[in-house]
Amino acid sequence: NVEKAKVVPPTSTLDVPISDDTPLRPRRDIIAEELDIDGPFALAMLHLAEEEGAPVEPSEERDARFEASVREIAAGHRVEVFGELQYGVFVRGSVDAIEAWIGAAHQALNAPEGTRVIVGGALRGEDTSPDLLREDATAALEAAYREGEPILYS
Repeated sequence: NVEKAKVVPPTSTLDVPISDDTPLRPRRDIIAEELDIDGPFALAMLHLAEEEGAPVEPSEERDARFEASVREIAAGHRVEVFGELQYGVFVRGSVDAIEAWIGAAHQALNAPEGTRVIVGGALRGEDTSPDLLREDATAALEAAYREGEPILYS
């Protein structure tokens, strides 16, 4: 039985800092590309978090395992790096399918012992800008961190 994400309205516009030396395309441009494609989708943010106050230690092996797990669970969806130990997944489909995907991703990625992955996302709105969608998805990620369950902002 797969849990669904809790769907709530956004309440914050906090942002996750990105390192200045990250040689990646601007996330705003990536989100804008997705907004140019018709159809419903959500930007889901997945973050490998600290477990019970212990900081996540840098590890190439751990990073590679996390990336592989995210890419496996997100097969068929666009996956982009959004920060250190953080990925953005553009999940396309109906609201029910997106809710189910976010819940399933949370459940699957948190299955390995000692793993804590936070999953939050935001649905594309009618007049959503790249900045607003990212702010809402980041706020959902922060809410998911506080509540301990996947969150999808509508």
